[in-house]
Amino acid sequence: ESDEGEEEEWRLGFVEEPRIPAALRPEFFPSKVGGAPAWLDPARLPADLRCACYSGSGGSVCGRPLVFLLQIYAPVLDGPPEAFHRTLFVFACAYAGCAGKQGSV
Repeated sequence: ESDEGEEEEWRLGFVEEPRIPAALRPEFFPSKVGGAPAWLDPARLPADLRCACYSGSGGSVCGRPLVFLLQIYAPVLDGPPEAFHRTLFVFACAYAGCAGKQGSV
């Protein structure tokens, strides 16, 4: 919550083709949509189990693999040094029956 009279800062981004395709390599901390993730540390990737859809109904779990949607470079300016180069990765279940359900993103 912000105090009355205090303005919040917003930044909007738009999807466009990269001017320099090599800029999408992990060492440049890219923000991107689609394709394959540009992992910052390819030696420590998430386990397959963590990239599965957990939505479902009646106690069942979808279990399908999540599909890479986008990644956003979001550095933490006022945080600990080890958290500065933060990237948010978004994966989603491609099965239409899971759309909008908790655990599908």
